[in-house]
Parts: sequence; structure tokens; C-alpha cells
Amino acid sequence: MMRQVFLQKGTVTLKNVTVPLLDDNSILVVVHYSFVSSGTEGATLAASARSLVERFVSNVETYSHKVASTVKEHGIAVTLALIKEKSQQVMPLGYSCSGQVIATGKNIQKFRVGDFVACAGAGLANHAEVVSIPQNLAVKITDSTWLKQASLTTIGAIAMQGVRRANLTLGERVCVVGLGLIGQLTIQLAKLAGCHVIGIDIQESRLSLAKELGASNTFNASSPQVIQDIDYVTEHYGVDATIITAASSYGAILQQAMTMTRRKGRVVLVGDVKIDFDRDPFYSKEIDLLISCSYGRAL
Repeated sequence: MMRQVFLQKGTVTLKNVTVPLLDDNSILVVVHYSFVSSGTEGATLAASARSLVERFVSNVETYSHKVASTVKEHGIAVTLALIKEKSQQVMPLGYSCSGQVIATGKNIQKFRVGDFVACAGAGLANHAEVVSIPQNLAVKITDSTWLKQASLTTIGAIAMQGVRRANLTLGERVCVVGLGLIGQLTIQLAKLAGCHVIGIDIQESRLSLAKELGASNTFNASSPQVIQDIDYVTEHYGVDATIITAASSYGAILQQAMTMTRRKGRVVLVGDVKIDFDRDPFYSKEIDLLISCSYGRAL
């Protein structure tokens, strides 16, 4: 038996569960450090605490369509049972951790028992004493003194994938919207890529940190002049790429990104932002809208 953290109805609980099974293409890891994401897991916690009625009211169109489709296909009794099951669902928490390999599947060649590794994967790299991780979602750590820092590897990989999707080149202007942990890492990666980096957020402390980490300019998103400010620092050209690492239930962030990005530029959506924007700037400027959601190569 082992201990693992779960979420149920807005409450975080610690449960005793069986050690996960090991398959042929996975490794079993005893966890030394498990990273808690204040952004992603905080949002998950808040959403779980809301009642089904609150969630339905907040997005009537989407939920009405889902319920109607389920009733049509399976009937009212099955639909009610599914709703009840959903409301009582227990969800494992965690998606980034580090530790030591204690067992390997028979097809594993690049890991051995005793290796220190960083692990990724929602529902896999859980807040638990032991985790079972597919080999493509783990990476070896050569220096065990960095185990604590390595537990953030997933976050760094998410930021790196966003930068890769933006396809940045030397000297380009890139704007990072949302300066939480992933945003701050994105700022540094874009700077290392030789770009002129602009940071946008609503918190002054995050804007100050972004400046320290290499942002050439920072602007408060709540300012009514933010679009004009970016227009000015880009010499009325617009940024070549906008990487959105913010989280918002409103489409205004995406709309703002379309406005500040130059013609034939790129907008990369990394954060959890509602996709709702006016078609005109997206269409007339021929902007590429890209989604970035992965951090590990396929098997």
C-alpha cells in the first residue's frame, strides 16, 4: 500500500491505495519530490468545488448540448446515472515529479533500477509515494542533488513546446501574455533564442520579475493603452509572435493577441483561454493560430 493525493468535490484528500501496476513499457518510480502547480491545480480545485448547477449555469450552451446528446443516445435514466457518477468522481492530482527508479518493464532499455528521473503526465506523475510512468514521459537526471528542481521539468517542457510552436527566429519580437511560472520560463527561453521579448500581466510583481529575467518591455494588461504601447515599441509593426500562457474564461485575451500581432504573424495558445474572438483581424491579417498542449514525444 501507499499514500496518494486525490480531489473530490473541491476537497483534497490523502488516501491509502495499492501501488500502481508496472507494464512492459513503463518504469516504477519512488517519488522524492512532487511539484504542486498553483495555476493548473488551483483552477482544478476551484472547478471541483462548484456544484453541477453552478457549472451548468456558467456554460448553458455547452452543457445543454452534452445532456441532450446523452439523453438522445442512452435515455434519461443512464444520463442521470452519468451525472451522479461525475459529481462523485475522485480525481488524482499531480503531473510533474522526480524520484528514483525501483523497477522497469521488460521493454525498457534506457532506464535501470537506481536511476534518478524526472517524470511527467497528468494521471501518471501523481502526488503519490510511487508512480508508474511510460518511458517516453521520463528523463534521466545525472545529478541527484538537483532532484528538487527536476520536479519542475514538466513545467519547463510545456514552456519549451510553446516556444517551439511559435517557431521563433533571431531578432523577432515576441509577446508573452500571462507571466506565471510558465510565462516566466517562456520569457527566458525566448530571450535565449535571441528575441526582443515583451511581457504582459495584471500583477506588477510578475512584470518586475519578467524585466529581471530578460523582458525588454513589460505592460500591465489592465491598462487601456496596452495595445498602443505595444504598437509604439514595435514601431507600428506589431509583434511577430504572441505566446499566451495566461488562464482566462474570457475570449478578450485571444482577441487582444490578434490585434497586437503583425500581419502573417503567429499566435500560440499554451494557457487555458476561451477560444472566442472576432474573425476580422484573424482573417484580414492571415494570422496563424497554433495550439500547444504537449510536452513529451509520442511512443
